[in-house]
Amino acid sequence: MYARIVEAFGNAILAPDGAIVRPRLAAAAFPDRIGELNAIVHPAVLAFEDDWMREVGEKEPDAVAICEAALLIEAGGLSRFDRLIVVTCTLEQKFERFATRSGMSAQEAHKVVEERMAAQMPEPEKVKLASYVVDNSGSKEDTEGQVRAIWQELELAARAR
Repeated sequence: MYARIVEAFGNAILAPDGAIVRPRLAAAAFPDRIGELNAIVHPAVLAFEDDWMREVGEKEPDAVAICEAALLIEAGGLSRFDRLIVVTCTLEQKFERFATRSGMSAQEAHKVVEERMAAQMPEPEKVKLASYVVDNSGSKEDTEGQVRAIWQELELAARAR
């Protein structure tokens, strides 16, 4: 996968040590070439997840395996899972949080988040497909409580299988 990404997007996405610099790759891919990047990445990610989940299931049949993927539905992976958890927050929080994580200005972050959101299924549609929705717009404690409740329910369901 690494070689295919570098071949498609060029050496400008690489650090001096040869590692892919994710912000550079994102800048090269968004918005016009994201489909090309996804076509390279998604099959490899889905295969890795399948192998990992099979391995976990063999070792611990009652395990709960959770995969985090922003484009799970768009990559065709929804049918591979028993449940879907969608995490939401306000649009303004998405902008602010990305700006904080990336070190970008609010204006730059706003543009990048909008580009990335345009490549995803709209959140209201994801929420309709969700088994659980975590509202991450409140306090950390509130979000942790929601996650704990979901985790307990998933563990009970796994043991009941």
